[in-house]
Amino acid sequence: MRVDNGAPAILTEYMLAGLPVLANAALSCGRQYITPHTGILADASKFAAGIRALLDRALTMNPRRVVLDRWTWPHSVARLQQLMA
Repeated sequence: MRVDNGAPAILTEYMLAGLPVLANAALSCGRQYITPHTGILADASKFAAGIRALLDRALTMNPRRVVLDRWTWPHSVARLQQLMA
């Protein structure tokens, strides 16, 4: 079952602040932003384990760099320019 609780802008805002994200595995929108370098997905019933796993890996993650490299507005503009060309 998918949960309609996706909020890609909020996910990437946390990531831009340098915070890895723990998100519900049933997330319906924004899953593409959760990568091994930005956070993890966990079932709601396993959030406690997800928090532990995230804390164990947090120092190896660089969510801000990933967002800046992939999903900021210059990347969107470049894609849009390619489509318009």
